Amino acid sequence: MTFHHKEFYILSGSDKSKLYCQSWTKPNSNRLVIFHHGFGEHSGRYANLLRYFAGSDINFYSFDMRGHGNSEGKRGHADSFDLYVRDLANFVSEVFKREGKERFFLLGHSLGAAVALRYSQEGINQDNILGLILGSPALSVKMDFKKRLKNFSVSLLSKV
Repeated sequence: MTFHHKEFYILSGSDKSKLYCQSWTKPNSNRLVIFHHGFGEHSGRYANLLRYFAGSDINFYSFDMRGHGNSEGKRGHADSFDLYVRDLANFVSEVFKREGKERFFLLGHSLGAAVALRYSQEGINQDNILGLILGSPALSVKMDFKKRLKNFSVSLLSKV
């Protein structure tokens, strides 16, 4: 059975940014995955993932982060990381209303994975998350050049 695809918008944040959302659903599906794209991407980029799950009983939802894809905002920009987390929380609430389900898997890639992880840590609907699926979640940032040079120098000196 193929997915029924819908497009819709939600308003999020104090600025009421218009966020582009998509759903791929099937009647009588009993599982729910909310996925969150990475930096410079958009929700439509994951159509190949949906083809893989065509035979499943899973409903999928996603949205374009502010400043990405078809959502409003300066391209690739949000005033704060927390704004991304609040947008995800608002989107999850909208999905709950549409699905009538409140238990879900949260899948994120890159920046979307970092946002998903923070969302899960902040206790927002924490008991409703069945599992996190994180791809390249950007958990650490490389040191700047001066710090790397200092660490390299120290390691050389320790061998003398």
